[in-house]
Amino acid sequence: MRCTPEKVDFRVVFKAVGDALTEPPPGDGPFGLSEPGTLEDLLERAGMEVLSSAEADCPFEYASFGMFWRAIVAAGPLQGALRCVGEGKLREAVRKDVHPYQRDDGSIRFDNRFRYVTAVNAHGG
Repeated sequence: MRCTPEKVDFRVVFKAVGDALTEPPPGDGPFGLSEPGTLEDLLERAGMEVLSSAEADCPFEYASFGMFWRAIVAAGPLQGALRCVGEGKLREAVRKDVHPYQRDDGSIRFDNRFRYVTAVNAHGG
């Protein structure tokens, strides 16, 4: 089971932010733990026992672009991007790519399917 970018409409936001930066951020990006076994291996190395993994639908809905913007700029990764390129440039880059997800009433909806893993402390603590 794999949570691919194609299952996550919100990927357009990640792409818009990444494209606005002068150089890509370090690491594998938001889908770095999506390959089957990657997250499970990380949890097991941390002393956890993996119980299960599955996918869940997780739509993101916002009443307007303004509400959407306030919600996403509060996140740590976007704070770094804001410092690099400035709010105006980042906001317009994101607005352009989010437009197809905006409804006639101005609300925005992203349909997402995320993968999750449940685990417990393997040492009973």
